[in-house]
Amino acid sequence: MSLTTGVRPVVFLHGVWGDPGNFSRTLSVLADAHDRTVYAPAYGNRGTNLIPASYTELRPTLEDAVADSPTGDIDIVAHSLGGLFAVRAAMDLPVAHIIGLGACFKGRSTLRRLRPLMARMVGPAMTGILGDEPYAFAPDVDVLSVVSSADFIVPAWSSDLRPELGDRCELIRIRGVRHEQLTLQTRLITRLLAATRS
Repeated sequence: MSLTTGVRPVVFLHGVWGDPGNFSRTLSVLADAHDRTVYAPAYGNRGTNLIPASYTELRPTLEDAVADSPTGDIDIVAHSLGGLFAVRAAMDLPVAHIIGLGACFKGRSTLRRLRPLMARMVGPAMTGILGDEPYAFAPDVDVLSVVSSADFIVPAWSSDLRPELGDRCELIRIRGVRHEQLTLQTRLITRLLAATRS
């Protein structure tokens, strides 16, 4: 957490095999700026645990951020699997904006017979990501979703909430940035965060 300010807090959510260090460049810039409170929790055994268990672990941090917010709501920056937690949080808590970075908002389809293998290789979280469960979306959250032409992990359709949210979702296309490098795009992330300050 950074210095408490009069601006809505922002929570950074990592993906599978991730941790808060994935956002270290951006977190350092935000800490130096002292302009908003920042939360960057580790959760779910590096994001590999079952999704309900990881969300249960993550929820108190989200609630703390809301409680500390001068506006009564929060912004979330979510990478990959963090996108699933961000949309879940927006259903449960007051979330003003979500910035998705290759965010797996809608899960990821794969052949049913490969799902057990993927869960063993990557972790139990994959059963939720690869499942057939329909996802619900909070209609009053604004989403800025970044997709890259070089992201071969999360397909663009999973990051695109325009069909569900209409003009409340803006899809931002960038070129040549691999999935695991999206969290390193500090200038882009800070520019998008600046756009959420209102």
